[in-house]
Amino acid sequence: MSASAPPAPTDIPTTATTLIADGGGFVLAEHLPALIVLVPLFGSVITAALRRSAPSYVVTLIVAWALPVLSLLTLQRVIAEGTLSYAMGGWAPPFGIELRVDEAGAFLAVLISIMAALVVSYAPRSLAAEIHPAQRGWYYTMLLLCMGGLLGMALSGDAFNIFVFMEISSLAMYTLIAMGRDRRALVAAFQYLVLGTLGATFYVIGVGLLFTLTGTLNLADIAAEIGPVAD
Repeated sequence: MSASAPPAPTDIPTTATTLIADGGGFVLAEHLPALIVLVPLFGSVITAALRRSAPSYVVTLIVAWALPVLSLLTLQRVIAEGTLSYAMGGWAPPFGIELRVDEAGAFLAVLISIMAALVVSYAPRSLAAEIHPAQRGWYYTMLLLCMGGLLGMALSGDAFNIFVFMEISSLAMYTLIAMGRDRRALVAAFQYLVLGTLGATFYVIGVGLLFTLTGTLNLADIAAEIGPVAD
């Protein structure tokens, strides 16, 4: 039996199961990657409209415990079918925004969502001592934005959209830090803002260099193109 030739270094697998919703109605399993990102973002809009602490907490708690369920369902499907590709708005990559979920991304989403659910469950005790009552509704808004940004970073298949989600989560975290009763909270938030801005700047420079070399921002396409460019 003859041995097959080893694949060339540039032959990087980029195939993935494409999720497409049929026209018969909403199919939950076909939208899991998008729901993981959009549910906390829409939840933040609701809490911002409510503003009051008690109803905002209820919304945040529901969202926080829904996310581990959605993440675990996504991880189960990734293990069964392999990498999932979800084109936002029906625009296929690289022209549209792609959520690309592999085992590492799905596991990271599960980890983030479980930790967030635990944080939200025990948040009222800390908020009573740390956050002014008038600001607690906004605290839950910022917390949901932070969760949505972190989950978007874990699942995004586009280098620039990772930057967008990173900025969403970072801005939310700056605000969360600044909400503390202690005056030092404002100083800490400013220091975090400076460091975060520096880090984001270097990230954007790196993304620009990758786009110059490969002509794409899609991570799967970058992986396929960077080998020949590096050679």
